[in-house]
Amino acid sequence: MKKDLINQLSEILSHDDVFQAKRELKHLFDEFENEKEKIVQAARDDFEKEHVKLSDDEKAEHKFHESEDPLDEEFEKAYREVRFTLKEKEEAKKEALASVYKKKLEIIAKVEGLVHEENIAKAFGSFNELKEEWKNAGHASRTQERELHDKHNSIVKEFYYNMNIYKELKAYDFDKNYKIRKSIIENTNAILKLESIKEKQEKYHALREKWYDAGPVSRDQYEELHNAWKEVDDKIHDELGEYYDKLHEEQEENLKKKKGLVEKVKVVEVEGLDTHAKWQKKTKEILDIQSDWKKIGFARRKENEKIWKEFRAECDRFFNSKQKFYDVLKVDQNKNKDAKLDLVKKAIALQESENWKEASNQLINLQKDWKKIPPAHHRDEKKLWNQFREACNHFFNHKKDHFSHMDDAQVDNLKLKKDLIASISAYDITDDKKKDIESLKAFSENWNNIGHVPFKDKDKIIKSYQAALDLHYKKIKLNDTEKIELLFQNKVDQLSGAHDPENALHSERNFLREKINRLNSDLIQYQNNMGFINTSNSNSPLLKTLNKNLDKTQGEIDQLKKKLEMINQAIKGI
Repeated sequence: MKKDLINQLSEILSHDDVFQAKRELKHLFDEFENEKEKIVQAARDDFEKEHVKLSDDEKAEHKFHESEDPLDEEFEKAYREVRFTLKEKEEAKKEALASVYKKKLEIIAKVEGLVHEENIAKAFGSFNELKEEWKNAGHASRTQERELHDKHNSIVKEFYYNMNIYKELKAYDFDKNYKIRKSIIENTNAILKLESIKEKQEKYHALREKWYDAGPVSRDQYEELHNAWKEVDDKIHDELGEYYDKLHEEQEENLKKKKGLVEKVKVVEVEGLDTHAKWQKKTKEILDIQSDWKKIGFARRKENEKIWKEFRAECDRFFNSKQKFYDVLKVDQNKNKDAKLDLVKKAIALQESENWKEASNQLINLQKDWKKIPPAHHRDEKKLWNQFREACNHFFNHKKDHFSHMDDAQVDNLKLKKDLIASISAYDITDDKKKDIESLKAFSENWNNIGHVPFKDKDKIIKSYQAALDLHYKKIKLNDTEKIELLFQNKVDQLSGAHDPENALHSERNFLREKINRLNSDLIQYQNNMGFINTSNSNSPLLKTLNKNLDKTQGEIDQLKKKLEMINQAIKGI
């Protein structure tokens, strides 16, 4: 970023307009200072995070020192050189304008000296030379040029009217000038039909210059042309004035709206935000305000930059406080990790036990203890949960296998389930979606009402059952949401009919919660990233990517919450 700004400095000197170049130089200097401040602040934040656990005495010994950046000196040197060059150009430009002004005043004085010249041939020869000098003299400043034009036009008129030769030449010149001015008026009327204000303004200024440069007409034609020009000139001025008045009103309204959003962010209190849910709620408020900001147009440039800095600073205040909260939360998550690791070790110690009743009670109590401990960091939570669940499942599966041979009825149940699968496979899908769904749900209810099958056949029979149902569900014309909910409800029904339904449903619920927590962490990261980019540029590829990720992640979270509610309802039913 700094190198880009340094490179841009050299491009400023290519501008023909020295005054515009000075404004761009000031803008580049402000951007470079902002970049320096951002880099130093980031280094300071990293330093404070690195030494956050030090005592006050240790912190006193370790103070932050801003590191020197060679690019700062390079920018400063280039900035001074460009500023010096622009100053020289500006002085030269002012001198050139002043020289043109002086030169034209001298020409006007010389023309004035010809007004009463008795030698008409000499006077007219000198006048034509002065006319060429005037044409080649160049332009003074805009204000001075209007003054010079009025003086020159006045003295030229006086010259023509006082020259006897004017009687012979005036008819031709007046007619030619009349046609030129008529053409200018027609062309000016034509640009009133243009849609583009910028194009209209540029063409108007060019035609106005031609009008000022056109020669005089006869006195009886002057009023006609003057009135026609004044009429179209007034229309142009009124239209441009109305446009810029409206633009300024809109910019003032935009500034007012943006100030209101700054105040909204200012009143967002971070005190008392002591849970993830509370931070999420407030974060949504900030993101909604940022979204409203992007919908508002620009204020005037100087005011727009100032209000944007205020808005960004207030948003940074919120997100910096949020980051500090999660830094503290990380410490708590490490404590939760240690507590859950202890439960994992205890579960592993019980997984081979054949003291079925006592070990079952102990593992169930360990599962209850697990629920009481808040989540560790998501990168640790999943690993710990898998280890804990694996140990618990190992014991309970071993227990189920031990007792499976004691229930002869399971063999009969296996036959009933095979017959039911055959019935499902034989079912023909109709055009009535509602009827088909009810029929498939009835098959699921029959399945759940049939008791357990031998353990060794469980996985195979469930896969056959699921495949038969899935084949029919795919044939029914369901939207994505209906399909996901129906298939998951089918899964919930299967879990409810498991050997240990409560444990199976709790395991699925924990899996969903852990996935929601991980996605919420991703959502927080995307939201934090939004706070560090310029959200006013709606065409930014990075901004579009972040918005797309936010929408996708939020959609996944909403779908998982629906599934979690279905699991909770099933647990309540048990």
